[in-house]
Amino acid sequence: MSDPKKQIEILVVDDDQPTADFVSALLTKNGFRTTIANSAADAVSLLRKRTFPIVVSDLYLGGPDGRTLIPHVKAQRPEGVLILMTGQAGIESAVGALREGAFEYLSKENDLHEMEGELLGSVQRGLLHLAYQKDALEKDSKQNSNSVSEDDAPKAMVGTSPRMAKLYRLIAKAAVSQGNVLISGESGTGKELIAHAIHKYGEMESKPFVMVNCGTLTETLLESELFGHVKGAFTGAIGNKKGLFEQAHGGILFLDEIGDTSPLMQVKLLRAIQEGEIRPVGSNETKRVQVRIIAATHRDLEAYIRQNLFREDLYFRLRVFHIQAPPLRERTEDIPELVKYFITRASRSTGSTPKLVSEGAMDELKNYSWPGNVRELENAIERAIGMTAGDVLMPGDFELASRQVESENSSETSAPTVVGLDATPKTEDVPTRSLEQVECQHIAEVLKLVYYNKSKAAKILGIDRGTLYNKAQQCKIPLRGEL
Repeated sequence: MSDPKKQIEILVVDDDQPTADFVSALLTKNGFRTTIANSAADAVSLLRKRTFPIVVSDLYLGGPDGRTLIPHVKAQRPEGVLILMTGQAGIESAVGALREGAFEYLSKENDLHEMEGELLGSVQRGLLHLAYQKDALEKDSKQNSNSVSEDDAPKAMVGTSPRMAKLYRLIAKAAVSQGNVLISGESGTGKELIAHAIHKYGEMESKPFVMVNCGTLTETLLESELFGHVKGAFTGAIGNKKGLFEQAHGGILFLDEIGDTSPLMQVKLLRAIQEGEIRPVGSNETKRVQVRIIAATHRDLEAYIRQNLFREDLYFRLRVFHIQAPPLRERTEDIPELVKYFITRASRSTGSTPKLVSEGAMDELKNYSWPGNVRELENAIERAIGMTAGDVLMPGDFELASRQVESENSSETSAPTVVGLDATPKTEDVPTRSLEQVECQHIAEVLKLVYYNKSKAAKILGIDRGTLYNKAQQCKIPLRGEL
């Protein structure tokens, strides 16, 4: 992997010149290029002229504070890194800074030399964060058919919301550490992607990454998969088999759905992790292994511990570093970006032109609760693309579970109404919009989606340009210029 430091210039912001010089010298000594600003105003001026992927700033600058730099850093690139330092650390300022988009918040010690390691660690995590985002962007922009197939290429983590920014920071921290990692989260939140990212951006990138889903195998099969077996250990064991612990030696073993393992298997896993040795099924000899464990689960392991369903000692062995994958309902601002990503993937796999999504459909997707999280969103988009003949996905093209349940409940609880000669329909049952209004809204949405390209809009609507002009005039829809 090429050294990213050569492409990175760090902006150091501090109103205390000796401190600014110290930080600049520290970063320069470690291979970075630096520029110094002594106020928020000077920093903003520099950010408007030049690109600084990483900014290291004091919180209190004798005027506007370091948090005012956040929108300017993000304006350059959404994944930009702002590391704030302060000698007046407080929980409110720390939480506020992180919520507003700061990458990390460091407390200054009386002796600046004591925080060298912490600052360099934060900068290193910032580099990993930038590298991950760059890779995700490059994957999204590849269009040529000679690239790796979608089945073989790893899926990217998508999103720039505060919850995802926090997740990227945790991934970066885990990547540069050596301890075991426990990833918790609901089904469909991308726990496997997190594990792959930790491997890709850590020191074990060139080492093995081996994974197994503990919830899909019986206890006997799982033991054989993990620890291997010798010839004759059981019926069908026609030769020696190397287990996943051995295959992952020197690298990472990803234990997906660790919460679904039996108590006996938990004991064997604990011994393997604690002692660093395994015993193949049917053998009396042990083998030494050195493996970093990343485990994932959608279960509440602490509740399982209280119910004696999961060993507490194994839990703490796995939970050296803990990452919580956020559910999609807590980062709905990422949905438009995810929708674009999944539509692009689907169009590449079929060789078709990517479909557009109407404003109404996007609002529907953003307002849905997504109990199946990102995986459900991906499936909904693939199904809508496959079932929709037009070039624009509209409200109703997505068969969302909530709409189905609502429809079923409505049909089950509502008795059929027969309108007699003297009966009148209720006011709320009468449609509030005419067919002409619906058509006008549809035309306006299509024009907006194609940036008022009249030829493209007419093609999508199935009419000629003349008809489009007439309908736009009738609907009082402004047509922005001629193409």
